[in-house]
Amino acid sequence: MVTMPLLLCLLLMCLGMPTIADELPNTDILVFQIQAEGGSYRLSDPQDVAQASGYDNQPSFSADSKNIFFSRIEDDQSDIWRWSPSGEAENLSKSPWSEYSPTPIPGTQDLLSTVMVEETGVQRLWTYSPYAGFQLLFPTVQPVGYHAWSGENVALFVLGVPHELRVAQWGVEGARKVDENIGRCLQKVPGRNAVSYTKIENGEHRLKIYDFQTRKSTKLGKLPSGSQDYAWLDQTNVVTWNGTTLVYGDARRNTGWKTLVSPKPLRAVTRLAVSPDGSKLAVVFEPESDALHLKPETVSWTTLFRPWR
Repeated sequence: MVTMPLLLCLLLMCLGMPTIADELPNTDILVFQIQAEGGSYRLSDPQDVAQASGYDNQPSFSADSKNIFFSRIEDDQSDIWRWSPSGEAENLSKSPWSEYSPTPIPGTQDLLSTVMVEETGVQRLWTYSPYAGFQLLFPTVQPVGYHAWSGENVALFVLGVPHELRVAQWGVEGARKVDENIGRCLQKVPGRNAVSYTKIENGEHRLKIYDFQTRKSTKLGKLPSGSQDYAWLDQTNVVTWNGTTLVYGDARRNTGWKTLVSPKPLRAVTRLAVSPDGSKLAVVFEPESDALHLKPETVSWTTLFRPWR
């Protein structure tokens, strides 16, 4: 039987993950207004969401597009935080475990889903609310890395060799395998009961859409070389990072990427999130004041996993 530490070690080697001696990125979050003009897009009015020294990552918007939920690591602990347009950020969970990818659940009030790294090292999907605390969603589905909702359906990135895309339904135990060898970025497709993901082909990420009604996946175009994170600007265009700048283009094509003009210089962009109303873009990036050094004697298996998260 493969133990959890051994499984994590194998995954780290297969994925080329940083070792204990490597640096943990210092990531910040900005939110921009999206300006649409005659089929073109540009960004304006940048506002700081998270600028603390350390890991601030995995943003998602509230249903009303006003607040942003994100993960922040403090004192070797990742919690769920909420940012409001007033500029204030607060720790919501304050739990003894680590939570990642906080995501509002469609059709609910104040209910989030989150990937929890439990005391045993198991990673599963839980719900969280300030009133009911944490509740386990799919007990037998593990280890979960990322997820995305479409109505009562959820797509799950399940870690393995290779990684799998599985789909599940609220209130129904278990998850069905849909695809494998996928990238980490799962997104709700605007205007459809569907989620998008990427399939890794010869080191490049091809966009695909899984439709929950037809139960079929459809191939789209490839992201720029080196890209894996993206977000939908509308029902046709996605935004991504090409290694030097933000670009956007028709998800069905492999070429024709246009520069998404930003009023603020960015570097090493990873996660992206567009608000439900399409008016805002949250961007995770590395500031110029680079990385945090980790002391080898204090690094846990969970810590090793973080650069990938």
